[in-house]
Amino acid sequence: KGSQVEVSSDEDGFAGAWYVATVIHSPPFISSSPNHRTRNNLVYVEYYNLLAEDGSSRRLREYANISYVRPSPPLPDPNPTDFQLNDFVDAFHRDGWWTGVITNVIDSSNFVVTFDNPPEQIQFNCSDLRIHRKWDGGRWFQPQKQGTAGLMFTVGKKVEVSIERESLSDCWLPATILKNSDNNTFLVEYQQPGTGDEVVLHKVTVDYFHIRPSPPHLKDLESTKTLFF
Repeated sequence: KGSQVEVSSDEDGFAGAWYVATVIHSPPFISSSPNHRTRNNLVYVEYYNLLAEDGSSRRLREYANISYVRPSPPLPDPNPTDFQLNDFVDAFHRDGWWTGVITNVIDSSNFVVTFDNPPEQIQFNCSDLRIHRKWDGGRWFQPQKQGTAGLMFTVGKKVEVSIERESLSDCWLPATILKNSDNNTFLVEYQQPGTGDEVVLHKVTVDYFHIRPSPPHLKDLESTKTLFF
């Protein structure tokens, strides 16, 4: 309670953005059996920049799924960061932090950021930018520059992707890269079981944190073992 966090969503128009909020109360315990208690997966938050939909000036309060809530990122260095071309950044836009890539350096304080969803280019002052970090496994990680990912993930390459949906969280699905975008995102096609023996193909855009090379085949693992044993 009282902790400052950031909240995301998978709703159209909000997916991928993170909004600053304060925890009003954490998930309550619920009893699944007389001797076993677990936590509900909802946390009640108040947003700092989003207002209630009733037209008043009250800040929006709502329940958010805890899987879409993370701690606030580390505070920036007291000395302003020297942003560079191809840096993966968060830009404060439309009341939230949106992830993009610096694709043009205007001067030491102004930069053009390219976004994939929705696709657009916007100029920002450095005061509205921060280095992008991902919260994973209780730790913050900083990505590599945009250009590096493109060398690893080329069109047609077999990969695995993680989809940010509650039913697919923590799952890595086989996929094929269809397009390597200029802002460190990838259009991929992955398979998901349908009804019976049916296999349904889906296309989705993922960022650098939700894609990884396919693991080696068993025969490749066996040949690798001979190098170390």
